[in-house]
Amino acid sequence: MDTSTPVGQALKRSRNSLIIKGAFWILIGLLALIFSRTVTDWMVRLFGVLAIVSAIAGFAAWWPARSEKVSRSLLFQALIDLAIGAVLLLYPRATDIIGIVVGIWLCLHSFSEIEAGFKLRKMGSTGRGRFALGALLLVLGVVIALNPGLVLQSLTWMIALGLIGLGAALVFLGSRMGRAIEKFRQSA
Repeated sequence: MDTSTPVGQALKRSRNSLIIKGAFWILIGLLALIFSRTVTDWMVRLFGVLAIVSAIAGFAAWWPARSEKVSRSLLFQALIDLAIGAVLLLYPRATDIIGIVVGIWLCLHSFSEIEAGFKLRKMGSTGRGRFALGALLLVLGVVIALNPGLVLQSLTWMIALGLIGLGAALVFLGSRMGRAIEKFRQSA
């Protein structure tokens, strides 16, 4: 590769950047595999934060409609989300218990989504998307509740292997980019 031109220098930096980023993601993936328990703890905490955010959104949706009878389900779901988020943030190492709680939480969310699908259907919309989401959440909730530790550990491993795959792809692209640039330069 001709690195004497500005374009050549930019292409070389781009290639090197891909290879360095790829190596970094491979390293992060390997560390995630080696320290999978710590990564699982952080994932549990992330789910806790997401549950708290979901609770805040639920309270925001409930507040304007609080005088209506139908708003009770919004309040109930927001309170469940808040409780789940607190448990996940305060006790991230209790993965079996937390897995069961997350599974039940997903099942409860599934009922809300299925109910929303029925309401949309009454209003003239098909509500299929909400039904599908509800069914998916129900299946996921049951699987997690029945296999809590295995599911959380498997998620950690899938993320770690995904990072390693991403890194390998970036290294491969960086190395191929150098070869393609060299062939292009020779043909020009």
